[in-house]
Amino acid sequence: MRQQRRAGEKLFIDYAGPTLELADGSRPQVFVAAMGASSYTFACATADQSMRSWLGAMARALSFYGG
Repeated sequence: MRQQRRAGEKLFIDYAGPTLELADGSRPQVFVAAMGASSYTFACATADQSMRSWLGAMARALSFYGG
């Protein structure tokens, strides 16, 4: 069922998974944010899912959206 949303009303955020292992053995986490009405999407990689990483990614997402 299609849901109707007003522009700017919702921003959906989460970490995507599963992750891929890089050549150095690390597994970066992919932070994803999507606007509810348009599905305009922002994504960036973080080292982990700590609060510090989440807040940094969230700040970058809000800057990307002009907020």
